[in-house]
Amino acid sequence: LEQFFTETMKIAFSKSDIDTNNPRSYNDSVIRGFRMVPNVRARRLSNSTLAKVSSSASRLLEQIYPPQDFHEQRFQFLNAVENAINDHVNWTCVAKLVPFGSSANNFGTVASDLDICLVLLPQKAARGSHLLAIAEDARVENPPTAIEAVENLVEVLNDLPMEDVDDQRKTARIPIVKFRNPKLDLECDMCIDNRLAIRNTLLLRTYSEIDPRVRQIAYIVKAWAKVREINNPAMHTLPSYGYLLLIIQYLQVLTPHPVLPVLQELSVSWDGGLYWRKRACGETQVIVSGPDGKKCDTYFYGDPTFAATYSQSMSRLQTFASRNTQSLAELLIGFFEFYAFQLDYRRLIVSIRTSDWLTKEQKAAEDSWKMHLRVGIEDPFETSYDVAHMLRDSGFNQIRNEFARAYAILTERSLDEDVCGIPDMMDALLTPPEPAAEDQ
Repeated sequence: LEQFFTETMKIAFSKSDIDTNNPRSYNDSVIRGFRMVPNVRARRLSNSTLAKVSSSASRLLEQIYPPQDFHEQRFQFLNAVENAINDHVNWTCVAKLVPFGSSANNFGTVASDLDICLVLLPQKAARGSHLLAIAEDARVENPPTAIEAVENLVEVLNDLPMEDVDDQRKTARIPIVKFRNPKLDLECDMCIDNRLAIRNTLLLRTYSEIDPRVRQIAYIVKAWAKVREINNPAMHTLPSYGYLLLIIQYLQVLTPHPVLPVLQELSVSWDGGLYWRKRACGETQVIVSGPDGKKCDTYFYGDPTFAATYSQSMSRLQTFASRNTQSLAELLIGFFEFYAFQLDYRRLIVSIRTSDWLTKEQKAAEDSWKMHLRVGIEDPFETSYDVAHMLRDSGFNQIRNEFARAYAILTERSLDEDVCGIPDMMDALLTPPEPAAEDQ
């Protein structure tokens, strides 16, 4: 055991196993292979260890997956609020309420708040799908101001009635109304015209539908991060969104075959093969304005708004993922190993939009990112935004230690006294941390 921790610490503080100067030559139009990492050492674990992790993970997922009526309840509630707005507010346009975030990206739990985007559409676009509400050409010429919209919403919400209606953030960069649905005991945040958030939700949801192992890992990691108290941005640790991006990147870089391709690089003509032609600059763009007015290309392969090709695209993506035959146990162990010991945080950043490794030097030059030794996570659409910007050294070290602890537990090499004697792997993984000692 002492030797194990000695070796893992050497890995953690030595040069990464990832070679960003891969000597193999790749044509600029053909990618995948540049940032691949070896399959996890889980393949060298005993079958009994993997079986323990697998059975324990299955039991945990049965407990934490949302119930079947999870989405239906929230969708019915949204329809009721949307109808009330359109019936009582005198706007020369139509209001559409579009869910985004964890309630809509396929990674939500019963404890997830409901994030809602109010999108104002011209009358002629009123019959369109919620998913189509993000089109830039479906904007109202003379919409109410954000403050006017918030004030009207407050009146409707109070009449429904909703509880704890709060409009204190109506002058924020992204105006928000907060309220609670007492019937569902559901906390809600409604923002105004944040279409980029809708596109982001669709991207994550598409990744979640490619292979069931994506959601399985995500639910376990989110539960682990919450119990271990490392998913609170206010305490300088990562938000759940950050962990989802870490999971997607990890599943993109496995070799000999990843679970996920890079959706933002695939062209509409991709045939499902292991290697693909990078989407050319300007090819098949979906332009959406961010909160600051900056135009962002939000195209990705498998976009459900392209209804005519969605079924075929998803079939190709699922076939691609099926070529990776690793079990959930192997992938879960590999995830913790990758971020505890393999990724070179000093040089590289996490990015799910490109198959090339991006360096911190590049982001410093392109987007003025600060140079530090912590993890950097690029937002897939707002590429200048670091999702991990709230981290401090102490928070990052805490997260890195938790990755190592999780890996040690799942490989049955843990020295932690708090998990010794706990037979169930997930129970051991989700053991809460010891309370901090109070100052005398």
